[in-house]
Amino acid sequence: MSAVLDDPEIARLVEKTNFSTEEIAALYKRFAQMRSQSNSDHGIRQEEFQQAFGLGKFEAYRLFRLFSRSNSDLTFEQLCCGLSAFSPNASTEEKMRASFDFFDANSDGKIDREEIKKAFEQFLEENDMYVGPEHVDAIVAQTLSSFGVETSGHIDFEMYKAMVEHHPQLIAAMTISTWQLPL
Repeated sequence: MSAVLDDPEIARLVEKTNFSTEEIAALYKRFAQMRSQSNSDHGIRQEEFQQAFGLGKFEAYRLFRLFSRSNSDLTFEQLCCGLSAFSPNASTEEKMRASFDFFDANSDGKIDREEIKKAFEQFLEENDMYVGPEHVDAIVAQTLSSFGVETSGHIDFEMYKAMVEHHPQLIAAMTISTWQLPL
């Protein structure tokens, strides 16, 4: 792996993402550091991704799967494209789509009761919190109800989008700057 990206590759990634030339260069530097610690021939593995970004196991798994579109290695281009939705320059629509896809664990275009429940349980576990099963079920039911969905239903992207448009704080954490990335 080269220590520097060539200009045509940088230009291609700038065109494809919400990052500037300088941000692509900074991301590449960080990726090269992660890559130097990786046992992979093609990119970085989930463990390196999790460690480099200081993520919990659940967050790392979901984001890695979302960025790589598989459970294999994450390439530099996939990392840039995945992080692009978190850029301050990303549109609200891009942030909504990335947020929705994070919760849509099986990539079927809808967030169902079990996906909400799993995300909430993992959040509790990774933060050393305990909430009884009956309370978890009540919180999940309330979440679905707030979207106007029966407990057995699901949330599609249009419903999610409408909720976020009325409550933009739902995607407030979807913005990071490259200077916030660990180097």
